[in-house]
Amino acid sequence: MSDTLSPLMSADLAPIFWPPSRTGVVSAWYGHVPFSHWLVANVRPKVLVELGTHNGVSYCSFCEAVARMRLPTACYAVDTWQGDEHAGFYGEEVYNDLARFNSARYASFSELLRSTFDEALPYFADNSIDLLHIDGLHTYESVKHDFESWLPKLSNRAVLLLHDTNGRERNFGAWRLFLELKQRYPAFEFLHSYGLGVVAVGANAPDAVSALCSLDESSINAVRERFAMIGECWARESTPTSDPGRIDEHTQSIKALEEEIGSLRAELANLSGLDGALTNERVRADNLEAQLSSIKAQVGSLNSELVQLSSSLDSRLAGLLSKPGNWARYDNAYHEWKKYRKKHVERREALEKIAQMYNVRAFFLLYPLYKIINPVRKLIKSLSGKDRHPQG
Repeated sequence: MSDTLSPLMSADLAPIFWPPSRTGVVSAWYGHVPFSHWLVANVRPKVLVELGTHNGVSYCSFCEAVARMRLPTACYAVDTWQGDEHAGFYGEEVYNDLARFNSARYASFSELLRSTFDEALPYFADNSIDLLHIDGLHTYESVKHDFESWLPKLSNRAVLLLHDTNGRERNFGAWRLFLELKQRYPAFEFLHSYGLGVVAVGANAPDAVSALCSLDESSINAVRERFAMIGECWARESTPTSDPGRIDEHTQSIKALEEEIGSLRAELANLSGLDGALTNERVRADNLEAQLSSIKAQVGSLNSELVQLSSSLDSRLAGLLSKPGNWARYDNAYHEWKKYRKKHVERREALEKIAQMYNVRAFFLLYPLYKIINPVRKLIKSLSGKDRHPQG
């Protein structure tokens, strides 16, 4: 056989081209199926555990490699099969469908553990797990907790997989944990299909994984491109053309948006009404300002009238004083004038105080207009007609 064609004939490449066994369900993991087949073939784990399984595309790819390689591996999928804020929430049909599939194909070595990740910990001995895949809730706190909780269960040749290391939306935090783990362990990352972090946690990790984690930059790009191209082909062929769950999710999103739009329209209508009310208040304020100007003008007129009356009184007093028999009349007139002047000055000062304190908008909010204008009008009327200084 030609050395040139030997790589094409290598059995080591066969797992990369095995098709996914679990198809027709929604998953972001189809793009990583070629690598999961290759990884199981090279790690040959005694115990394999997946935390977070959902429809089972990733888990079944591990099981398919175990079956094809005839490995003595015990496989366990841990999940509540109720969903979460990242995977979405779903009913019993997801678990039931996967359970039927698993029972038909992998029942001899695979078990679905329906529990939380923490509840499943006592079922595994320390230093027993050779391959751990964490794909649960993707917040940083949750992923870090899962890793730290399960770390004692990993063997000295263990390999860790972290899905969604290239996801940044919806509070995903797997990428943060992967950056931290890269500082402690040899690691490799695929960027397609939301990213997959490969971490050689065990001190005696398999040679193939250690070699993968020590590639130079050009080799890293080549490996990424080839696995991504093959994975994309499986993703196109395996993903269902329509997903009722996804359609329902979009329908709910549209409904929520429509409700929000309706709320915004109602708020806009309310603002339009407030704008009309503001316009009316501005008109009323302008009217108040006009009436205030009128009051100020009348105060000025009263001042002028008072000056004229004072001048007239001075003239009349001078005439009375020039005649000896008019002292009594002068005394009476003088006292009457003092009373009138006091009353006149008090009313004028009241008007001036009203004018000084008259802040139109604040005044309008504190008191109805009629409570101010009517008394002022009556006061002006009384000053202009009834209480003038008597003649003679």
